[in-house]
Amino acid sequence: MQAVSKAAPEVRSKAVPRVLAAVAVALLLALAIAAATLVAGSPSFHATTYEPPAPARDFTLTDHTGGTTSLSDLRGKPVLLFFGYTHCPDVCPMTLSLLRDALRQAGAGPEEVSVLLVTVDPARDTPEILARYVERYAPYLTGLTGSEAEIQQLLSAYGIHAEGGHEGHSGLLTHTSAVFGIDRDGMIRVLLRPEAPRDEFLADVKTLLEL
Repeated sequence: MQAVSKAAPEVRSKAVPRVLAAVAVALLLALAIAAATLVAGSPSFHATTYEPPAPARDFTLTDHTGGTTSLSDLRGKPVLLFFGYTHCPDVCPMTLSLLRDALRQAGAGPEEVSVLLVTVDPARDTPEILARYVERYAPYLTGLTGSEAEIQQLLSAYGIHAEGGHEGHSGLLTHTSAVFGIDRDGMIRVLLRPEAPRDEFLADVKTLLEL
């Protein structure tokens, strides 16, 4: 009777760890490549980013045409959300002009992106007043207003500060001037500041459009 060799099982037992080690190395390499690709492909903003992106609080308000607009209606294209008012002498016109210029420079039409101005002064900013104001920044801008309760609730949800009563200038309001950059999926990705260097502001708007 031929003797059975015991060498084969020993060879196989030594080969298994080597195979498992090779598989582990391949998996680690694949994960490293995937991570590098993700980092390389992630957007690079100059302004403050939301990490992770946060869902933008939905709302429905009266727009400058007298109809209603909901944030969720705009899903599928980027939204630049700003809180201000039509009697603002400086920050609001500057910010809205910056946004208009950034979109023109990026070559984005009004069908590709929306700019929303939610008033912090609903008592004065009626749809009719907003309609005249919006003409300066056409065709990108939609003006939005609502009841005092609706506006206050929305300001609180977005962390917007607004108060009035400068001494000698009772019609002026102090308010947060940031612009929320919301992507096509309704997620807040970046908080733009109009006081930032102009080239950085314009570049960040373009980056948002490319997401």
